[in-house]
Amino acid sequence: MVDWQRELAQSKVIFRGDGKEYSGADYFCSDGFFPYYTRQKTKILFIGREAVGLSGLDYIDVLYTAYKQNNVGGKTVNAHATAARQFYLAYGILHGGEIPCGEVPRASELAKTFGTAEGISFAFMELSKYSNDADDAGRRRDAGLMTRFLQDSHLEKRNFVQEELALLEPDIILTMNLWDAGIEQSLVESALGKVCFIESPEPAISVNLLPINGRDVPLIDLWHFSSRKNTEKDFYNPVMRVWREHRQFIHR
Repeated sequence: MVDWQRELAQSKVIFRGDGKEYSGADYFCSDGFFPYYTRQKTKILFIGREAVGLSGLDYIDVLYTAYKQNNVGGKTVNAHATAARQFYLAYGILHGGEIPCGEVPRASELAKTFGTAEGISFAFMELSKYSNDADDAGRRRDAGLMTRFLQDSHLEKRNFVQEELALLEPDIILTMNLWDAGIEQSLVESALGKVCFIESPEPAISVNLLPINGRDVPLIDLWHFSSRKNTEKDFYNPVMRVWREHRQFIHR
């Protein structure tokens, strides 16, 4: 993360809020894994689109504190769709995809032991670590800023995205509608690596494989977690069905 931020320091980015130029390093928001991630029987990685309102901060530190305080951006963990869905999906996957959605503990309860020996854990990374700090960031993605981040990272020299994936070494990846984020497909693929499409069993989900450290890792692309969709029908049940069918890949 230090090297990545140093690479971005060479670039200048215009902030939409005031029209002024700032160093790319000022926008950088680091991320990675929460405590006890490496001790999970299945290592789960969530990949979002872009950091929001976190310039110069560490996503893991900020969100870990937010989960424990039950206050994510002014909402409870239960009420924050993106946070709550991560907890529900992680819990379901870590229980083999066999737990009905209605039997999963509420996100606020899971948050109490999250990142401890008694609870669940996962990793999280943003495709773009330039934080979108504009006033409308919560409602509107900044595809231009995301594109600029990947360009400014100069991945052709050193692919920081793939290095992070290799270090996290997940067993399953859940992405948040990355291929409909307004970024050129070739740029996304140059960052993540060659994604091999397997199937789209229903409109809400796309099942792929992504090679990491010589292993084919299931990558499931979903609606963005903030979408006004049904958590059980559009997120939980499809992922559990796919996980039951494809979890054999973690043994390769």
